[in-house]
Amino acid sequence: MNTKHSTLNAQRSTFNEACAYWTLDVGRWMFWLFLLCLMLHVSLSQTASPTVIKGFNVSKYFPAPHFSQIEMKLTGTEGIELPGKQFKVTQPRLVTFRKNGEREIEIEAPHCNYDDPARSLESPEHLSVKTGDGRFRIQGDGFSFRQRDKILIISNNVQAVIERLTNNAAPLVITASWFEFNAETRRGVFHDNVKGEDADYAFTCGLLAVNAGTNKNSFELIEATDSLEITGKSKPGRASAQRGIYHRADERVELIGDATWAFDGKSGKADRITARKTDESYEAVGNVVIPKSVTPKRIVSNFASVDLELTADEIEQINGLDNPDGRIGAD
Repeated sequence: MNTKHSTLNAQRSTFNEACAYWTLDVGRWMFWLFLLCLMLHVSLSQTASPTVIKGFNVSKYFPAPHFSQIEMKLTGTEGIELPGKQFKVTQPRLVTFRKNGEREIEIEAPHCNYDDPARSLESPEHLSVKTGDGRFRIQGDGFSFRQRDKILIISNNVQAVIERLTNNAAPLVITASWFEFNAETRRGVFHDNVKGEDADYAFTCGLLAVNAGTNKNSFELIEATDSLEITGKSKPGRASAQRGIYHRADERVELIGDATWAFDGKSGKADRITARKTDESYEAVGNVVIPKSVTPKRIVSNFASVDLELTADEIEQINGLDNPDGRIGAD
């Protein structure tokens, strides 16, 4: 009887120890589960409530010896901090400067993402850009700007306005599929489906490069390539070439490669044609083709169109080719 009682007590003791062990183990699991939930709560709280900076303002300076001069300044109504020192900025306005303090370009958009370590901005939204003096303005949809190498790319629906130095001169308006601009070299390139128009001419081409001058950011040279077509507006006419170059300094246009023209009653073809707006003269070089003419007035006009000059000996040689029947050359 005592043996049975002792055995029962031993069984009860073993059962109680097992219950105590499992109770302790479950307690440990409950503790770790609670700690995990707490960590998740803190993480979710941080994700749901990012830091919002009202009156967002970032300035970067040039390295020595120009360390006191601002290189870029980005402001916005607010900036939301993102991982990796990135910010989503509302109503951003970026202004870049040259080392002499001169304003370089200004960029505005509804929103943008700003990467502080890379000093870059990007956005799929609409933007507007202008140079420091306001003579060059451009807008489009979707952009990226890298401050370190001063490269701006506008992805779609580009429209630009280039003001002339003369206040009463009509501006040049250009549209294109996309655009890239190097603020350091002051060179902008319009790509694909390029169209341009001012008061005197309209043109189309595949690529158009605009090089600004150092004097008040006015453009000095415009170069068009890939199927250039020009149509006269103030004076009816047309011209085409593989490549065209406009020099602002002397109002000179060069048409290069399979060039054709028909302006002011003058027409023809040549390897290279130069037209000067100041004196309305034309010069054709290379394989020049002049349309057939039968009237003396038309012949004189065609020769004048290529600025052709003949010596007395050359004229005498030409006259020597004349036949009694009026035909020139071999049968």
